[in-house]
Amino acid sequence: MYDLIIKAGTVIDGTGSTGYKADVAVAGDAIAAIGDIPAGSAASEINAEGKMVCPGFIDIHTHTDFSLLINPQAESKIRQGITTEIGGNCGGSIAPLGEKQVQESQKNLKKYDIEVDWRDIGGFFGRLENTKIGINFGTFVGNGTVRAAVVGLDERKATEVEMEKMKSEVAKAMRQGAMGLSTGLIYTPSLYADTDEIVELAKVAAQYKGIYASHIRGEGATLFEAIEEAVTVAERAQISTEIAHFKASGEKSWGKAERALKMIDEARQRGLDVTADRYPYLAGSTGLTYLLPTWIKDGGAKKMVERLKDPEISDKIKVDLNAIANAGTDYWNSVLLCIDGSTIAEAAKKRDMEPADFVCQFLIEKNGSVSICHFCMCQEDTNLIIKHPQVMIASDSSAKAPYGELGKGKPHPRGYGTFPRAIQEYVRERKLVSLPEMIRKMTSMPADKLGLTRRGRIKEGNCADICILDYENVRDNATYANPHQYPDGIEYVLVNGQTVIEKGEHTGSFPGKVIRGSMP
Repeated sequence: MYDLIIKAGTVIDGTGSTGYKADVAVAGDAIAAIGDIPAGSAASEINAEGKMVCPGFIDIHTHTDFSLLINPQAESKIRQGITTEIGGNCGGSIAPLGEKQVQESQKNLKKYDIEVDWRDIGGFFGRLENTKIGINFGTFVGNGTVRAAVVGLDERKATEVEMEKMKSEVAKAMRQGAMGLSTGLIYTPSLYADTDEIVELAKVAAQYKGIYASHIRGEGATLFEAIEEAVTVAERAQISTEIAHFKASGEKSWGKAERALKMIDEARQRGLDVTADRYPYLAGSTGLTYLLPTWIKDGGAKKMVERLKDPEISDKIKVDLNAIANAGTDYWNSVLLCIDGSTIAEAAKKRDMEPADFVCQFLIEKNGSVSICHFCMCQEDTNLIIKHPQVMIASDSSAKAPYGELGKGKPHPRGYGTFPRAIQEYVRERKLVSLPEMIRKMTSMPADKLGLTRRGRIKEGNCADICILDYENVRDNATYANPHQYPDGIEYVLVNGQTVIEKGEHTGSFPGKVIRGSMP
């Protein structure tokens, strides 16, 4: 007797193979049988006639970390069909934390009434397991977090003693279950790590069969050099490498995607396991400090704000900001403030200020913490990237919810719609990718990258992470003006054999597990 049978659906198994009609039986947390299964063989049934039965989606590049403590349902992700989230990207992870970082984290999380009672990744995993979560969660260890805990926020080379300490922290994180090492090489203090430092830390992650996931050092003018650095790390550390949110950013860099993708192909031809991920939107999202030169960020946000208050320094920054703006058409209308969805041009006009003056003043007012959406990519490049066989789908977003603390502001819509949009726009509308291939990019491809041998495929014995979707009606409803909207067409989602989404609604079930590196 099975616990559940999914009857008469079209199985898209995650391998890229053509779909086929079959029943899928679930027993406990696993897929027990696939085929023609007699009715009445299970305690309950789901009629999937006319629907697609796929593996649960795996979001390999997210910033879902402490948000699971705020909203353990992970509403905006599970309703996309995502059953596994991987956090700790772009060099920033939930741990390890030095005492300064604990104090800073506690300050930032006070408004959520969250106590920072962990110091390492193992401690955070324990906290999650005691909380209960609605999706599976794993994490990278971020080199920026490690560097902040050991070296601090200053722009300088690590000493030999500090280097050994960082390697020790990475090894500890890997033993506790981290999936690998991440870098965010445009963010402080991650950007202060040179290639040699990254290679040494990546070698440690490789010893534990982890991967290297990198927000590379430049996605525009220095795109090719930045990709080459990632490939160098892959080669010198002998580590599987993932290039995050792959793009050619800024008008002057549009058209670079073809050559950039060829660099991945060439690396793979040399035997290096280099892949990439991308969200299906033309705008990215980052911090407003992204527009500032590196030198002003030395020492962290507090020192940066102090420098911005200096008229001589702010005048220099404004020159740089105007130079950036002059490089693109109507630049300040292409940057949205996530706090309210207005463009920088609009916000500056309301205050009767020049945009560059507004940027400096607003960063001072917000203590250097301002999130933006930036329309910096072109459709032609995005088409090439999305359909490339070595590029998987990822949201680059934390989990959100249209209520409570996570429902505030106007964040990038990718937090709600990445996976449905990839199907809607690039399969059904643009017809650039077949549905089985797109599902592969969302399931078996990230599972294989991460070594999750029992996830990412509809296969007997695998974990029963399953998404049932109404293909013709899958739709991303989130917009930049109104991002807090769930998608359509994701009808059922099972996590470890339990139904979390039923007929588009959350059941209140919390069957998610902490996913540790080197586990199935």
